[in-house]
Amino acid sequence: MSYHEKKALAGLVTLLLVVVGYCIYAFSSYANGNTQNDNIKFWAGAILLFIAVGVIITVIIEIVLYIREYLKILADKNLSKASATQKMKTIFSPDEMDKLIELKTSKISYAFTGIGFVSAMILVLIGFSASVMINIIFLSMCVGSFIEGIAVIYYYKVGVSNE
Repeated sequence: MSYHEKKALAGLVTLLLVVVGYCIYAFSSYANGNTQNDNIKFWAGAILLFIAVGVIITVIIEIVLYIREYLKILADKNLSKASATQKMKTIFSPDEMDKLIELKTSKISYAFTGIGFVSAMILVLIGFSASVMINIIFLSMCVGSFIEGIAVIYYYKVGVSNE
């Protein structure tokens, strides 16, 4: 598995942990009566808290993956320091394939976010509370990011064409 696939897989796992943690925290608080359905401040605070936790976990995981990849390259006895440095540059600097994969997969995330945003606006328009709107927007962004991560892994496995 390549570095980019490991990075995408780690992002998927982190995203799943954040979403599951958010759902357990937020909806159990609601079920226990600790918050009102229309308490937008609670829902916004919970979402921001779990976004921050996700960012921190992602940064830590990416640092660990980078160090692990670097140590793996240094452990190869056949490489000189100059060739090891060159190999690191080729792995971590984006090439045309990386950019093409990023462009193709970002469309997925944008589509889900857009659909979630419009759906949330329609639900508010027909009478649902703003807390439903904010949860739909957050969860649609999470679903879009998850499917984007799957597409990244797929494109790195199968390859991507310029079509």
